[in-house]
Amino acid sequence: MGFIFDGKGGVEVIDGLILHHVGEPLEAKAKRRGDKIKVQWAIHGAENSTGQRVSTFSFTATLDSKTGGIVVYARPVGYSNRLKGEGTCEIRKGAKGFLRG
Repeated sequence: MGFIFDGKGGVEVIDGLILHHVGEPLEAKAKRRGDKIKVQWAIHGAENSTGQRVSTFSFTATLDSKTGGIVVYARPVGYSNRLKGEGTCEIRKGAKGFLRG
């Protein structure tokens, strides 16, 4: 997963799921509160491995800019499931080696 901050308040997010279903980075909303940055985005019209369509898959990531820690929640809208992942981010300058193609 990668976040591309433009330095003007805008952010894009990219990961394998986005590349598979959308093909390019998605615009996201970001809010900063102290050392925490909350980023939200959604994928519309995703399809799982059995062909079941999910109208909207919403994501919320909270990034700690001081420690690099990240927690990501994913929720298929209309379902009770909520998935969680956590890890540590690495700051990069540019997307070289990240984007396929």
